[in-house]
Amino acid sequence: MEIDRISFYDDFRCVAGDCVETCCRGWSILADEAALEKYRREKGLLGLRLKLAVRGKEEPQLNAGRGTCPFFTRDGLCGLQKQRGRDYMPLTCQVYPRRRKHFGPLAEETLDLSCVEAARMFLAAKDLSFRRLQGDISYGRHGSNTDEAFFGRLLASREKLLARLTEAKEKMKEAPFEESRVHLSDAFADMLHLAGRWQRNAATGKELFAADAADAEPVSASLFPLPVTLLNEWVNGCLHHAELKRRIPFFYRLLTFYMKRFDGLDERKGQMRLDRLFRETAKKGLLRTEHYLNYAQYELYRFYTESYEDYSFLNRIRCMVMHTNLLLLFDALFADERGQLTEEERARIIAVYEKRARHSAQMEKNMLQAWQAREAEVPYV
Repeated sequence: MEIDRISFYDDFRCVAGDCVETCCRGWSILADEAALEKYRREKGLLGLRLKLAVRGKEEPQLNAGRGTCPFFTRDGLCGLQKQRGRDYMPLTCQVYPRRRKHFGPLAEETLDLSCVEAARMFLAAKDLSFRRLQGDISYGRHGSNTDEAFFGRLLASREKLLARLTEAKEKMKEAPFEESRVHLSDAFADMLHLAGRWQRNAATGKELFAADAADAEPVSASLFPLPVTLLNEWVNGCLHHAELKRRIPFFYRLLTFYMKRFDGLDERKGQMRLDRLFRETAKKGLLRTEHYLNYAQYELYRFYTESYEDYSFLNRIRCMVMHTNLLLLFDALFADERGQLTEEERARIIAVYEKRARHSAQMEKNMLQAWQAREAEVPYV
């Protein structure tokens, strides 16, 4: 079996009790059938605790309340693993933060950046690329599409998108933030333009990746950073929730930084304050555009091939632009509040943001709808 594995995948080691953002808090865990079989047979106090902990008829879950898992111990470890071993945990817990997708002709293996250690490794990586391997896999196939010729063309289309980011990276070398962010904005516009062309082809039955397809006008608005009205819609209308104070307290703190600076401002004053926030934190050397370009590149490696199943090329690029912009916003807010932004802090911001925004299909749907509602301000392609 051919496997594309991200360059730093094999170096991952869980830091366990030393982790500042445990994966045992903030979300529910699907209890797979193999795990449920073990839990149903368990007797005594552990059996009772498992019976009380697993909830949900359609999708049995551990930690359904999304606070801290009841098996999380004071030393930062998993109580189930300590008592019964790694194989006793739900499969999700055993595999996380590894993302493994088997598409038929090829499997892809990456690391999920909602894990703060994986995010730290991403930031430190000198090479962001796939390595082609031959090997056996133990996980099932993702989706039902069996059109291998299409999958090959899909991979080629991703290379076109990655090439556009590579061009931008060359232009950004040694450039100040204001100049380099324009290059990244232009790259995002070109990528949306390409993906929009492919999406229209899919809708009209034309050859998907045909070079001679009729073009729409490229996006001319700034896509990095996006305007404050749209960022505000995502922060207040989608991401914010009072329960985050309990579930993901560090991310909740980032939201309070935003509200302290922007709540109550009209559009003009809000945009002025946003521009000043980016300008001043960049002037201090706390914002590096290449970091956000790398994040966009990693988005393509992690999520783009899921279009094999749903043909949503355009939404994949929209999400890439959206999440990269919000990461920039939260970096700038933290840097402004604390006067610094270390690599460890960058990794933690990525991890808590991804935990909140990347693990709910409904969340992304709501965020994309918010963008669509403001299409007049920022073309949606």
